[in-house]
Amino acid sequence: RGDLCGARWSPDGRTAVAALEVDGGSQLWLIDADGTHARPLTTLKASGEAAWAPDGAALVFVSNDGGQKDLYYIRADGTGLRRLTTRKGDHEQPTWSPDGSRIAFVSTEDSQFGNRQLMVLEVSLTGAAEQKFLLRNERVNFQYPVFSHDGKKLAYASDATGVFDLYVLTLETGKSI
Repeated sequence: RGDLCGARWSPDGRTAVAALEVDGGSQLWLIDADGTHARPLTTLKASGEAAWAPDGAALVFVSNDGGQKDLYYIRADGTGLRRLTTRKGDHEQPTWSPDGSRIAFVSTEDSQFGNRQLMVLEVSLTGAAEQKFLLRNERVNFQYPVFSHDGKKLAYASDATGVFDLYVLTLETGKSI
């Protein structure tokens, strides 16, 4: 009983993840493609906005369990839970790079007006994650980042012109068109 939202297929198409909302809170659930074997993945409060790692072995998701929206990592088998973002501000809308080395997301960190800035976590083989800004402008919102298939560009929406338009950021040069 409850509402499902934000469903995403695993890269191999065998499993879907979705947030099940019940009594004002939600948890991530996995379900097999044939509709069987539904099982909870998380126990944190208000889990949602899940994105699969390219290899399907893990997910990154948003939870406000710590009092603000932060990104968390969890293996698809439910182990290895850890918080990825800890700085002040909300962190949401995660997306993995095709090679699994980066997670782009938006954040209100250090934003005096509450606008969303575009950030990236550089994920190392040791599991450490270095957080840095990709695009930052106090008067502009950046949202819905998505990596290109080769991982060299990032599409995103921005209200820089007063309405939301689509832009493409070349990661090597830092230039947007």
